[in-house]
Amino acid sequence: VIVAGDFGYGFWSGPLGSEDAFYDWLAAQPYTVFFIDGNHENFDRLLALPVEPWRGGRIQRIRPNVIHLMRGEYYTIDGLTVWCMGGAESIDKATRTQGVSWWPEEIPSQKEMWHGMDTLEEHGYDVDIILTNTLPKMRMAAYFGNSFHLKENDPTGVYLDEVYRRTRFRKWFCGHMHEDIDKPLFRLQVLYDDVVSIDTKNPSFESTEQEAGRG
Repeated sequence: VIVAGDFGYGFWSGPLGSEDAFYDWLAAQPYTVFFIDGNHENFDRLLALPVEPWRGGRIQRIRPNVIHLMRGEYYTIDGLTVWCMGGAESIDKATRTQGVSWWPEEIPSQKEMWHGMDTLEEHGYDVDIILTNTLPKMRMAAYFGNSFHLKENDPTGVYLDEVYRRTRFRKWFCGHMHEDIDKPLFRLQVLYDDVVSIDTKNPSFESTEQEAGRG
């Protein structure tokens, strides 16, 4: 299971009593949960987690099977190559509190952006799947016209424009927009409630209507 941003680390609100209880519940499940960070994470806590190498990149573990795929890393997972870049600028910072409900680290740093380009360059700007929290800026207007509610100058989206321009990829998944939209022309799918099933032996990227999840 892969969560395309806004996993909510440090933002717990759920039925199992506590955030740790939820992670303990996930740890007992017969699957692995991967996530990239969004703009709704407690970055004080997230950045304090130990970092370890894993399948060509670096990860952080909340539990043995609950894994943060870090910014700019390039992995091989079940035979598919995957590149990740979390983060985005919150549009509602004025109603939140810095260091309590939003963090400047929600926007990737220059170092993280350079690292992401370096890892792509090392692999010839070629990858099967790209996972990000937000859209490339130039794709926002194509998806939402002039009505999209994101900050037009979010440096994350500007950076992802360059990733989109340089990189050969089969499919790009992101979250952030609170909508489910698939435009095959761009090979870029926005996830919210929809769940996309990927057959790693014969990838189809087809939506699974019987399931629901949040990306």
